[in-house]
Amino acid sequence: MELEKLEIVRLEDGKLTCNGFDEYKEELLKAADRYAGIVFTADDIKAAKEYRAKLNSLKTMAKAELTQRRKEELAKLEDFDRQIKELVSIIEKPIEAIDTQIKAFEEEEKAKKREKCMQVFANTENVPEWLEYGQIENPKWLNATYKISDINKEIIEKVAKINTDVELINELPGFNFEALECYKRTLDASAAIAEGKRLANIQKMKEEAAAAEKERQERMAQAALENEARAQAQTDAEAVKKPEAINAPSEPETANTAQNDAKEWMTLKMKISADDFDSFEAWANQRNIEWRME
Repeated sequence: MELEKLEIVRLEDGKLTCNGFDEYKEELLKAADRYAGIVFTADDIKAAKEYRAKLNSLKTMAKAELTQRRKEELAKLEDFDRQIKELVSIIEKPIEAIDTQIKAFEEEEKAKKREKCMQVFANTENVPEWLEYGQIENPKWLNATYKISDINKEIIEKVAKINTDVELINELPGFNFEALECYKRTLDASAAIAEGKRLANIQKMKEEAAAAEKERQERMAQAALENEARAQAQTDAEAVKKPEAINAPSEPETANTAQNDAKEWMTLKMKISADDFDSFEAWANQRNIEWRME
Protein backbone atom coordinates (compact mmCIF):
# COMPACT_ATOMS: atom_id res chain seq x y z
CA MET A 1 0.00 0.00 0.00
CA GLU A 2 1.47 3.32 -1.12
CA LEU A 3 0.56 5.78 1.62
CA GLU A 4 1.58 8.91 -0.26
CA LYS A 5 -0.91 8.25 -3.07
CA LEU A 6 -3.99 8.09 -0.85
CA GLU A 7 -6.34 11.10 -0.57
CA ILE A 8 -6.89 12.33 2.96
CA VAL A 9 -10.30 14.03 2.69
CA ARG A 10 -13.40 13.10 0.79
CA LEU A 11 -16.73 14.97 0.51
CA GLU A 12 -19.64 12.58 0.35
CA ASP A 13 -23.32 13.61 0.68
CA GLY A 14 -22.24 17.00 1.97
CA LYS A 15 -20.23 15.41 4.80
CA LEU A 16 -16.47 15.50 5.14
CA THR A 17 -14.85 12.14 5.89
CA CYS A 18 -11.30 10.89 6.19
CA ASN A 19 -10.80 9.02 2.93
CA GLY A 20 -9.22 5.60 3.33
CA PHE A 21 -9.41 5.81 7.12
CA ASP A 22 -9.75 2.08 7.59
CA GLU A 23 -6.96 1.34 5.10
CA TYR A 24 -4.68 3.90 6.73
CA LYS A 25 -5.47 2.54 10.17
CA GLU A 26 -4.78 -1.05 9.18
CA GLU A 27 -1.49 -0.23 7.45
CA LEU A 28 -0.26 1.97 10.28
CA LEU A 29 -1.12 -0.62 12.95
CA LYS A 30 0.86 -3.21 11.01
CA ALA A 31 3.78 -0.81 10.77
CA ALA A 32 3.60 -0.12 14.50
CA ASP A 33 3.68 -3.83 15.28
CA ARG A 34 6.45 -4.49 12.78
CA TYR A 35 8.76 -1.78 14.05
CA ALA A 36 7.90 -2.05 17.75
CA GLY A 37 10.48 -4.69 18.67
CA ILE A 38 12.69 -4.81 15.60
CA VAL A 39 16.46 -4.48 15.85
CA PHE A 40 17.89 -2.74 12.79
CA THR A 41 20.96 -3.96 10.94
CA ALA A 42 23.09 -1.90 8.62
CA ASP A 43 21.07 -3.12 5.64
CA ASP A 44 17.77 -2.04 7.24
CA ILE A 45 18.68 1.54 8.09
CA LYS A 46 18.16 3.00 4.62
CA ALA A 47 14.74 1.40 4.11
CA ALA A 48 13.65 2.38 7.64
CA LYS A 49 14.61 6.00 7.07
CA GLU A 50 12.68 6.10 3.80
CA TYR A 51 9.58 4.63 5.46
CA ARG A 52 9.89 7.07 8.36
CA ALA A 53 10.01 9.94 5.89
CA LYS A 54 6.80 8.70 4.28
CA LEU A 55 5.10 8.50 7.70
CA ASN A 56 6.21 12.01 8.62
CA SER A 57 4.97 13.30 5.30
CA LEU A 58 1.62 11.60 5.85
CA LYS A 59 1.37 13.09 9.34
CA THR A 60 2.19 16.57 8.09
CA MET A 61 -0.25 16.25 5.21
CA ALA A 62 -3.04 15.00 7.52
CA LYS A 63 -2.58 17.88 9.99
CA ALA A 64 -2.39 20.45 7.19
CA GLU A 65 -5.54 19.07 5.62
CA LEU A 66 -7.36 19.25 8.95
CA THR A 67 -6.26 22.83 9.52
CA GLN A 68 -7.35 23.89 6.04
CA ARG A 69 -10.73 22.18 6.24
CA ARG A 70 -11.29 23.68 9.70
CA LYS A 71 -10.61 27.17 8.38
CA GLU A 72 -13.04 26.62 5.51
CA GLU A 73 -15.75 25.29 7.77
CA LEU A 74 -15.23 28.05 10.34
CA ALA A 75 -15.53 30.65 7.62
CA LYS A 76 -18.85 29.13 6.61
CA LEU A 77 -19.89 29.01 10.28
CA GLU A 78 -18.97 32.65 10.82
CA ASP A 79 -21.27 33.74 8.04
CA PHE A 80 -24.01 31.52 9.42
CA ASP A 81 -23.35 32.88 12.93
CA ARG A 82 -23.71 36.46 11.69
CA GLN A 83 -27.03 35.67 10.01
CA ILE A 84 -28.41 33.90 13.07
CA LYS A 85 -27.40 36.76 15.38
CA GLU A 86 -29.07 39.29 13.10
CA LEU A 87 -32.20 37.16 13.01
CA VAL A 88 -32.23 36.82 16.81
CA SER A 89 -31.85 40.58 17.27
CA ILE A 90 -34.89 41.11 15.05
CA ILE A 91 -36.87 38.50 17.00
CA GLU A 92 -36.01 40.15 20.32
CA LYS A 93 -37.62 43.47 19.36
CA PRO A 94 -41.25 42.25 19.40
CA ILE A 95 -40.43 40.11 22.46
CA GLU A 96 -39.28 43.20 24.36
CA ALA A 97 -42.35 45.14 23.26
CA ILE A 98 -44.64 42.34 24.40
CA ASP A 99 -42.74 41.96 27.70
CA THR A 100 -43.12 45.68 28.39
CA GLN A 101 -46.85 45.53 27.87
CA ILE A 102 -47.23 42.38 29.96
CA LYS A 103 -45.14 43.82 32.79
CA ALA A 104 -47.11 47.06 32.80
CA PHE A 105 -50.38 45.13 32.88
CA GLU A 106 -49.19 42.87 35.70
CA GLU A 107 -47.94 45.84 37.75
CA GLU A 108 -51.27 47.56 37.33
CA GLU A 109 -53.09 44.42 38.44
CA LYS A 110 -50.81 44.11 41.49
CA ALA A 111 -51.46 47.72 42.41
CA LYS A 112 -55.21 47.08 42.25
CA LYS A 113 -54.81 43.92 44.32
CA ARG A 114 -52.75 45.79 46.90
CA GLU A 115 -55.46 48.43 47.23
CA LYS A 116 -57.96 45.67 47.99
CA CYS A 117 -55.60 44.16 50.57
CA MET A 118 -55.10 47.52 52.25
CA GLN A 119 -58.87 48.00 52.39
CA VAL A 120 -59.22 44.60 54.06
CA PHE A 121 -56.56 45.65 56.57
CA ALA A 122 -58.34 48.96 57.22
CA ASN A 123 -61.59 47.11 57.95
CA THR A 124 -59.97 44.65 60.34
CA GLU A 125 -60.90 45.11 64.01
CA ASN A 126 -58.51 45.66 66.93
CA VAL A 127 -55.61 46.81 64.75
CA PRO A 128 -53.05 48.73 66.90
CA GLU A 129 -52.92 52.35 65.81
CA TRP A 130 -49.16 52.18 65.25
CA LEU A 131 -49.34 49.12 62.98
CA GLU A 132 -49.06 49.75 59.24
CA TYR A 133 -50.17 47.48 56.42
CA GLY A 134 -46.65 47.26 54.96
CA GLN A 135 -45.38 45.68 58.20
CA ILE A 136 -47.51 42.57 57.73
CA GLU A 137 -47.88 42.42 53.95
CA ASN A 138 -47.15 39.07 52.31
CA PRO A 139 -45.84 39.46 48.72
CA LYS A 140 -47.80 36.38 47.73
CA TRP A 141 -51.02 38.27 48.39
CA LEU A 142 -50.47 40.21 45.16
CA ASN A 143 -50.58 37.07 43.03
CA ALA A 144 -53.70 36.87 40.89
CA THR A 145 -54.46 33.37 42.21
CA TYR A 146 -54.46 34.46 45.88
CA LYS A 147 -58.02 34.86 47.09
CA ILE A 148 -59.14 37.95 49.03
CA SER A 149 -60.94 35.71 51.52
CA ASP A 150 -57.68 33.93 52.34
CA ILE A 151 -55.91 37.28 52.66
CA ASN A 152 -58.59 38.54 55.04
CA LYS A 153 -58.15 35.43 57.20
CA GLU A 154 -54.38 35.85 57.34
CA ILE A 155 -54.62 39.52 58.27
CA ILE A 156 -57.00 38.73 61.14
CA GLU A 157 -54.62 36.05 62.41
CA LYS A 158 -51.61 38.36 62.18
CA VAL A 159 -53.39 41.17 64.06
CA ALA A 160 -54.54 38.77 66.78
CA LYS A 161 -50.99 37.51 67.29
CA ILE A 162 -49.63 41.05 67.44
CA ASN A 163 -52.15 42.02 70.13
CA THR A 164 -51.21 38.92 72.14
CA ASP A 165 -47.54 39.83 71.86
CA VAL A 166 -48.23 43.39 72.99
CA GLU A 167 -50.09 42.15 76.08
CA LEU A 168 -47.19 39.86 76.93
CA ILE A 169 -44.66 42.67 76.55
CA ASN A 170 -46.74 45.06 78.68
CA GLU A 171 -46.59 42.54 81.53
CA LEU A 172 -42.81 42.79 81.74
CA PRO A 173 -41.73 44.00 85.22
CA GLY A 174 -39.57 46.76 83.79
CA PHE A 175 -38.63 48.52 80.58
CA ASN A 176 -41.81 47.36 78.86
CA PHE A 177 -41.97 50.71 77.04
CA GLU A 178 -38.55 50.16 75.45
CA ALA A 179 -39.41 46.54 74.69
CA LEU A 180 -42.64 47.59 73.00
CA GLU A 181 -40.79 50.15 70.87
CA CYS A 182 -38.45 47.38 69.76
CA TYR A 183 -41.46 45.19 68.91
CA LYS A 184 -43.06 47.97 66.87
CA ARG A 185 -39.97 48.04 64.68
CA THR A 186 -39.45 44.29 64.32
CA LEU A 187 -42.72 42.53 65.20
CA ASP A 188 -40.46 40.01 66.92
CA ALA A 189 -41.72 39.28 70.43
CA SER A 190 -38.65 37.27 71.41
CA ALA A 191 -36.31 40.07 70.37
CA ALA A 192 -38.45 42.68 72.17
CA ILE A 193 -38.55 40.69 75.44
CA ALA A 194 -34.82 40.08 75.22
CA GLU A 195 -34.27 43.82 74.80
CA GLY A 196 -36.41 44.56 77.87
CA LYS A 197 -34.48 42.02 79.94
CA ARG A 198 -31.18 43.43 78.71
CA LEU A 199 -32.12 46.95 79.80
CA ALA A 200 -33.43 45.64 83.13
CA ASN A 201 -30.14 43.86 83.81
CA ILE A 202 -28.23 47.04 83.03
CA GLN A 203 -30.44 49.01 85.44
CA LYS A 204 -29.97 46.37 88.12
CA MET A 205 -26.19 46.53 87.75
CA LYS A 206 -26.32 50.33 88.01
CA GLU A 207 -28.40 50.16 91.20
CA GLU A 208 -26.11 47.56 92.74
CA ALA A 209 -23.07 49.66 91.88
CA ALA A 210 -24.71 52.78 93.38
CA ALA A 211 -25.66 50.88 96.56
CA ALA A 212 -22.13 49.51 96.90
CA GLU A 213 -20.68 53.01 96.50
CA LYS A 214 -23.10 54.42 99.08
CA GLU A 215 -22.16 51.68 101.54
CA ARG A 216 -18.48 52.39 100.95
CA GLN A 217 -18.99 56.11 101.58
CA GLU A 218 -20.93 55.36 104.78
CA ARG A 219 -18.17 53.06 106.05
CA MET A 220 -15.60 55.74 105.34
CA ALA A 221 -17.68 58.36 107.17
CA GLN A 222 -18.22 56.05 110.16
CA ALA A 223 -14.51 55.28 110.31
CA ALA A 224 -13.73 59.00 110.25
CA LEU A 225 -16.15 59.64 113.15
CA GLU A 226 -14.66 56.82 115.16
CA ASN A 227 -11.16 58.12 114.57
CA GLU A 228 -12.25 61.61 115.60
CA ALA A 229 -13.90 60.25 118.77
CA ARG A 230 -10.78 58.32 119.71
CA ALA A 231 -8.62 61.40 119.18
CA GLN A 232 -10.97 63.51 121.31
CA ALA A 233 -11.00 60.90 124.06
CA GLN A 234 -7.23 60.87 124.06
CA THR A 235 -7.17 64.68 124.31
CA ASP A 236 -9.68 64.68 127.17
CA ALA A 237 -7.73 62.01 129.04
CA GLU A 238 -4.55 64.04 128.80
CA ALA A 239 -6.41 67.14 130.06
CA VAL A 240 -7.70 65.23 133.13
CA LYS A 241 -4.27 63.97 134.11
CA LYS A 242 -2.74 67.47 134.31
CA PRO A 243 -4.46 68.58 137.63
CA GLU A 244 -2.91 65.58 139.50
CA ALA A 245 0.48 67.24 139.35
CA ILE A 246 -0.83 70.31 141.17
CA ASN A 247 -0.48 69.81 144.93
CA ALA A 248 -1.42 73.34 146.04
CA PRO A 249 -2.97 73.58 149.50
CA SER A 250 -6.69 73.66 149.50
CA GLU A 251 -8.34 76.96 150.35
CA PRO A 252 -10.89 77.28 153.10
CA GLU A 253 -14.26 76.06 152.08
CA THR A 254 -15.85 79.38 152.77
CA ALA A 255 -13.45 81.17 150.48
CA ASN A 256 -14.04 78.67 147.69
CA THR A 257 -17.75 79.04 148.09
CA ALA A 258 -17.55 82.82 147.89
CA GLN A 259 -15.35 82.66 144.84
CA ASN A 260 -17.58 80.07 143.13
CA ASP A 261 -20.60 82.24 143.76
CA ALA A 262 -18.89 85.09 141.96
CA LYS A 263 -17.93 82.97 138.94
CA GLU A 264 -19.97 82.26 135.85
CA TRP A 265 -20.91 78.59 135.78
CA MET A 266 -20.53 76.44 132.69
CA THR A 267 -21.71 72.97 131.78
CA LEU A 268 -19.15 70.64 130.22
CA LYS A 269 -19.73 67.19 128.76
CA MET A 270 -16.75 64.92 128.43
CA LYS A 271 -15.81 61.30 127.80
CA ILE A 272 -13.27 59.70 130.16
CA SER A 273 -11.89 56.23 130.50
CA ALA A 274 -12.49 54.13 133.61
CA ASP A 275 -8.79 54.20 134.43
CA ASP A 276 -8.75 58.00 134.61
CA PHE A 277 -12.07 58.38 136.44
CA ASP A 278 -10.67 58.21 140.01
CA SER A 279 -8.12 60.94 139.30
CA PHE A 280 -10.80 63.13 137.73
CA GLU A 281 -13.16 62.61 140.69
CA ALA A 282 -10.46 63.64 143.23
CA TRP A 283 -9.52 66.67 141.17
CA ALA A 284 -13.14 67.82 140.75
CA ASN A 285 -13.99 67.38 144.43
CA GLN A 286 -10.88 69.27 145.45
CA ARG A 287 -12.11 72.27 143.44
CA ASN A 288 -15.79 71.96 144.39
CA ILE A 289 -16.74 71.21 140.76
CA GLU A 290 -20.18 69.78 140.39
CA TRP A 291 -20.35 66.78 138.06
CA ARG A 292 -22.63 63.89 137.34
CA MET A 293 -22.59 60.79 135.21
CA GLU A 294 -25.17 60.21 132.45
